[in-house]
Formats: sequence, structure tokens, C-alpha cells
Amino acid sequence: MAGRVRVRLASLLLLAGALSSGCSGASSSYYSADDAPRTVREGDIDPRLAFTRTFGGQMSPIVRNMAAKYGRLHFAEGLQAHLTRILQPLDIVVVRSRPALTRAIFPSHFTHSIVWLGTPQQLRANGGLRIAGKRGADILAGDTAYESAGDEVRLRGIGQILNTDEIVILRPASLGPARAQAKYRALLSKLGTPFDYNFDYADTSRLTCMEAVADAFPEFDIPVRYTAGRYAIIPDDIVRQALIPGSGLRFVEYISARGADGYTLGGADEAAPMLSEAKPKPQYAAY
Repeated sequence: MAGRVRVRLASLLLLAGALSSGCSGASSSYYSADDAPRTVREGDIDPRLAFTRTFGGQMSPIVRNMAAKYGRLHFAEGLQAHLTRILQPLDIVVVRSRPALTRAIFPSHFTHSIVWLGTPQQLRANGGLRIAGKRGADILAGDTAYESAGDEVRLRGIGQILNTDEIVILRPASLGPARAQAKYRALLSKLGTPFDYNFDYADTSRLTCMEAVADAFPEFDIPVRYTAGRYAIIPDDIVRQALIPGSGLRFVEYISARGADGYTLGGADEAAPMLSEAKPKPQYAAY
């Protein structure tokens, strides 16, 4: 019995090196896509990716459930009202998820991304509710946080944003009615797409949270990285894009917990120092 427990624990720890509790690819470091090993660039599969392809579906829920029940901002008084006031339709919300076993080895400080579709009133006013079709009932019930998490691309309530440790709000620039409706079509067309627990950018049949965002907002040109044996998109990189003048993405606000039930508002100057950086090109002996 003890031997089986040790084997299972070892497998969980290995999977934790390739999965995240939210949606980033996981590893203690990551590199530019061009710095992937030659064998991978030529088409070989890294053993770490092969492992998650074999066992990820079974073990992802186990690792995902090794998270704290609540994030620090879950208890922040007045935060929901503040978010309801400040969030605008199609804002991109990047969060640091509540503590979990895997968060300690993320290559990205921020671990998950959500698109805020807007309040039901805003969606009704800009035509988004009409585009939602049969999902309109969910939106009217308050499910306007769009994410790829759990098992699929889905709609959830504002609690998905609140139950975290840190929040960054990013705002696409110059989204007129026609462009906004095109974004809604792109996003809502992906509802139900399986969640990519392999965090494999090359697998177009599944989507991570960042892949779902990149799919709907290709104009931000979020870079692809190589990490944990696979190509992936790192959540920190979309925050970094918002710090570049002329990127078309504006940094709106950074929110962090203060004390047991408070929160602090900040800006790009507070968030920027926490962003992870791609490492220099590694010297690979093998994988």
C-alpha cells in the first residue's frame, strides 16, 4: 500500500510540473518558441508532453482540486461592487489564482485569464445578448465571465474573478459596436470547447484560458513560449503587452488583497515588477 501511495504522489508531483491550477503552462522557467530544442522543432514530442497526454486527463482534476478553497480577495468587502462599476464589456481580466500546489512552480506570476462580457444590461445595449442566442439565459442570470477552465470553455459569474489573490484589468482600445459584436461571435462560438489540460498550443482541438483569449484577440500578437516540453502562451505576456505604448491594450487597474477583508488599488507600476521574464536560450543536453 505504501508503495502505491509513493508512486501516486510521485506522479502527482510530476504532473504538477506540467499543469497549472488555473491556466498557464507550468515550469520553473520558459523560453522563446525559437529556443525549443532542435528535436522538438523537427517534430519530436518531448517526454514531458507525452506524459501529460497519457495521464493528464485522469490527473488534472486531482491536481486542480489541491487548491485553497478561497483566494484572499474572496473576503474583500466592497470589491464586487467596485468591479461591477469599473469593468467594461470585453475587458480582459488576468488573475493570480488562489493558492495551490502547482502555483509554486508556475513560470507566470499571473495564472489565469477571463474575458468579462459585460453586465446583462450592457450586453443588451450593444447587441451581445442577441448574439449569445441560447446562452442568453445564462448571461441574464449573471454568467458573464468567459473562461476556459475545469473541463471546457464556459460562462461563470463574477465570483470567478473575486475568488483569487490578485487581479489585473486590461482594456482593448477602440472597440466600436461592429468590432465588439465580432468579438462576441468569436468568443461565444468556442463555448464548450474542451479545456486543454496539456497546455499544448499546437493542439488546436482544445483551448487553455490564454489560447481562448488569443483566439478572440489575435491583434495583440501574444508570443508563444516553450515551457515544460511544449509550446504555450504565458499569462504574464498579455499583461506585458498592455505596458507597450500603441499595443491596443490598456492597463486599467491592479487589485491586491489588504489585510483579512480589504483590497488595494494600484496600477502598472505595481504589477510590472512581478511579471516573469523569458530566460535566455538554454543549452540542451537532451530534452
